[in-house]
Amino acid sequence: MQKEFLLKNKNGIEVAILSTGASVDKIVIPDKIGNFRDVALGFEDKKDYMNNPLFAGSALGPVAGRISGAKIDISGETYHLTKNDGENNLHGGFDNISFVEWDGDFTDDRCLVLQTTLADGVDGFPGNRTFTAKYSLDDDNCLTMVYTAVSDKDTYFNLSNHTYFNLSGDFSRNALEQKMTMRASKYIKNDSNNIPCELAAVEGTPFDFRASAVMQDGANKDSDLQQNGYNNGFAIDNGFALDSTTNWENNPAMVLEDTQSGRQMKIFTDAECVVIYSGKFIPDNMILHGSVKSSPSCAIAIEAQDFPDALNCPFLEGRITKAGEVYTRTIRYKFGIAD
Repeated sequence: MQKEFLLKNKNGIEVAILSTGASVDKIVIPDKIGNFRDVALGFEDKKDYMNNPLFAGSALGPVAGRISGAKIDISGETYHLTKNDGENNLHGGFDNISFVEWDGDFTDDRCLVLQTTLADGVDGFPGNRTFTAKYSLDDDNCLTMVYTAVSDKDTYFNLSNHTYFNLSGDFSRNALEQKMTMRASKYIKNDSNNIPCELAAVEGTPFDFRASAVMQDGANKDSDLQQNGYNNGFAIDNGFALDSTTNWENNPAMVLEDTQSGRQMKIFTDAECVVIYSGKFIPDNMILHGSVKSSPSCAIAIEAQDFPDALNCPFLEGRITKAGEVYTRTIRYKFGIAD
């Protein structure tokens, strides 16, 4: 049975988490004049999380992103995975951790711990695996997510979260009007199936966010049309290679800002990559909170993770998690008002 958990801090910020997919349902934060709005895309009908086509707010695993050809090699053995995205495996397959009910409860009024398992062979991945999600909200307005996983066989993990954001709090507005800063001088170019094909410099492309820029302005730059033109208009569905993970707790990987409301979100993570999906293919028939209809690019998804499809890409570095080893991913959102 689906459960809802509510985290609150002394400043009035609220974060709602659902047991389905360990999903972030709401993040309610103030603007520059103290008006509180929900900035996380969430469904009006909580049943929509049970077969969540957008992966909205959900934990991602056992693997975030696409695995080309739905095939990986682990410790000398080839594993054939389920194909749920054409010829590829997306976010772990049909029975991933985004679509299951997690067990758990509060450890105190500021921290929630949830857990779920996947059996050996589910969607083709090896190992009986246990996943834990810890969500905490402090009085510095930081929401911290810590995902861990352990397996009884060598396996492949790449955990993340798939919350969509529109810091205006108005999901009838285009989220590409937000400003973004990304601490990345390289990004991952994709082929027409959104499979990584090259690690390229951001300079001179719409993907250069080393200085704060309105996301939509990238459409006016000269660029490789294969990246943003093949889907009929400017869009981002690419990974950004962070320049460093050293001192990540004090060095934000990216900053998102809505200039009208003044809301700002800094993201800190131990991940080496942040994938941005600008919501180009969000349908226009889903009912969001407040009975607002969804629309393309009404919010952007932010996925801090290891490099996608790294085991199959010679230009990216992947990692295997050994049996009994604990895989950890930390993502921290710090909410505030832009200077």
